[in-house]
Amino acid sequence: MIAENRALKSFSVVVFARMKGQSGCTKRQDSESVLKPMIQLCGKSPSHQNRSLIAADKGAIFILIRINRMVAVNNKLTVIALIILILTTIAVFPLIALDEGDDAPAFVLTDIERNYTFSKKLYGTQWLLIDFYATWCENCNAELPHVEELNMEFGDKGFSVLLMATDNEGLDVVSPFFKQNPTTVKILIDKYQKASGVFEVEALPTMFLIDLNGKVAYKTVGFHEEDIEELRQILSDNLNG
Repeated sequence: MIAENRALKSFSVVVFARMKGQSGCTKRQDSESVLKPMIQLCGKSPSHQNRSLIAADKGAIFILIRINRMVAVNNKLTVIALIILILTTIAVFPLIALDEGDDAPAFVLTDIERNYTFSKKLYGTQWLLIDFYATWCENCNAELPHVEELNMEFGDKGFSVLLMATDNEGLDVVSPFFKQNPTTVKILIDKYQKASGVFEVEALPTMFLIDLNGKVAYKTVGFHEEDIEELRQILSDNLNG
């Protein structure tokens, strides 16, 4: 029975990795630290963590705690219950995330100059790239120049970029950061994760390309140059005609 317990504990760590999926700016934890919720994301301290990431990870960690406590009960009924719990979790989580073909959720945010942006006024008028970002996220900053290139290439053809700064400190961090690192794209402040919440963002960077019907045409998680090229191709096909 001790061997069975060890096997179940190992399996619980595998489930955590499976549930996390594409992690973007999320540091993978080993079995020794997995019960310490989100000690480190992208090499930064908890004060820099994105709240939507924490919420997602707490859900996974809660299940792992339940598993590690339950395996101490040595009976077959517990094992069966664990299997049901694990399979149910794996089945449900992928269905939650906003994906291609879904309607883009509405949001209202202020920009870096404290002016309001209403997404409903933008949907249907142009193609939009909504880029969830944080100043502390290295992958986000590596991706940003490529996003700026797309903005320069298609910005006069019915395309705009909204850079959603999710830093918990809001303007106190975002404003001085972009004074030192100017960008050509519009910056919106998502300090309280109002937009990243309705878009169900679980990792940074995450981008959503919204078409003229207000639907998600393309979604990418993490920074991959091939995704930038795919975005460029979609925009070229639709805006260069």
